[in-house]
Amino acid sequence: FCGLYMAALCGAQPKDAFVTGAAISWVTEMEKNGSRFKTAAGEEKDLYALLRDDYGMRAIRLRVWVNPKDGWCGLADTVAKAKRAKAAGMDVMIDFHYSDTWADPGHQIIPAAWAPDSNNVAKVSQLLAAHTEETLKALKAADVTPKWVQVGNETTPGFVWPTGHTDRPDGYAALFKAGYAAVKRVFPQAIVIVHLDRGHEAGIYDWNLDMLARRGVKWDMIGLSLFCMSIGIFFAGVQIYIKDYGYMFWVFIAWIILFGLLAYGYRDDKSAGELEYVAQPVAFGVLTLLCIAGMIAMPIFLIPGIMAGDSDDITTLITTELACGIFGFIFFYFNVKSYLTEFINHIRSKKKKSGQEQSSTDDGDQK
Repeated sequence: FCGLYMAALCGAQPKDAFVTGAAISWVTEMEKNGSRFKTAAGEEKDLYALLRDDYGMRAIRLRVWVNPKDGWCGLADTVAKAKRAKAAGMDVMIDFHYSDTWADPGHQIIPAAWAPDSNNVAKVSQLLAAHTEETLKALKAADVTPKWVQVGNETTPGFVWPTGHTDRPDGYAALFKAGYAAVKRVFPQAIVIVHLDRGHEAGIYDWNLDMLARRGVKWDMIGLSLFCMSIGIFFAGVQIYIKDYGYMFWVFIAWIILFGLLAYGYRDDKSAGELEYVAQPVAFGVLTLLCIAGMIAMPIFLIPGIMAGDSDDITTLITTELACGIFGFIFFYFNVKSYLTEFINHIRSKKKKSGQEQSSTDDGDQK
């Protein structure tokens, strides 16, 4: 989210191209179990107002389950949360999981009520469309108009297994078509999202989306999940965004800010012992190298677009080079300052400890 703000401020994209939001589907269950939300100053505040006023959030994402065991994320619960979002002046994204529980690449379990028809694509398509329309009509009746609707959650391997597994591409396409059409029947202006995970793997997106496109499937927006668990994954994602999706700049800046916060957190960790001496300088050193790598890699990846006169690529190059240069200088400065400060304190501490031991020895000799 920090990266999105940076890109907007630097003028890389139109002012309203980015929306900051939060997925808060557990809020009602958490509140029922006694959870309360507070500002940084300790003032208790409604979560929606807190996210809007204190963190600049403009949208809320709500998952929908077909027949959840305890009712959470079901129809009534979703409508209640969506009404609160509208009252708070926030946009709403509806995330259909098409399952009775959590759906992700490893768990796309067909709802229990649909299971008897799992081998009947036409029937399951009807059930999926009916569930989609029922939910959206309930929101419409509550005077809530979702801006975005996900037809499935992280459907990289398909959804509503086995009917819509990617091993059955015709079934996968048929179910998505049914969901898309159902959304448009209730909210023609809603932005329908096809949502995949592994945002760092361009081949996954080419394979999955080509599979749908060849079968006449429509969507309005591509949703990415990207969980960077290593620097390697991060840079793989960087290359994809530059070449295919154009989002490298703000992803890169978000990572730099994240690492910066982690590095800064080490500075007063007295329990860390010797780690205190090296952790922060090393972290800032890594950040500096990341910035340098970004400055070198960016022109290489953008050369084709720049040579073709692509204004977006040229703007991205300028803003990223400036940002990486500025952040790189800042982190290099703090790295040198941090290292020297910690080194001097380290030496002083050792001298002081050595002096105290010498004094103790002298006192012993006098006695």
